[in-house]
Amino acid sequence: MRLRAAESADVDAIMAWFPDESSIRNWAGPNFDYPFDRASFHRDCKWRDMASFCVDSHGVLQGFGQFYNRYGRANLARLVVSPESRGCGLGQFLVNALIEESRSVLGLSEAGLFVYRNNESAYCCYRAAGFEVAAMPDDVDLGDESRYLVRTIRPARVGS
Repeated sequence: MRLRAAESADVDAIMAWFPDESSIRNWAGPNFDYPFDRASFHRDCKWRDMASFCVDSHGVLQGFGQFYNRYGRANLARLVVSPESRGCGLGQFLVNALIEESRSVLGLSEAGLFVYRNNESAYCCYRAAGFEVAAMPDDVDLGDESRYLVRTIRPARVGS
């Protein structure tokens, strides 16, 4: 498995992973058009505007995620594992690989992310990856539907 930069064809393939409005909302939040088409999905995903990466294994797309600086933390966003690859630990690989990449790109000491309370599998994955529940930032109005999680990013090992 490897983490690599996302490409347009990857974003096209990821669209098929969201068969209904509920799945797209859990993944991308309330500001993502549904129903979507290729143009709106590419626009709302902001894959060219954010650091966007894919996980693949032998050329097979298995995951996608993004990060950007928010609140002085590497904020992980739009994390998803292909439906065929769920439940195999790939989510933790994706999270940890994105954190490593964000450390080298952004140089921040913490990572954060938002997760909907009804997305229990994602919440369990993030907790297993070392995230802790934190206070919801004041400028976020998601009501009680979402949690904010934070994790310390370990410094790079000397010589790595």
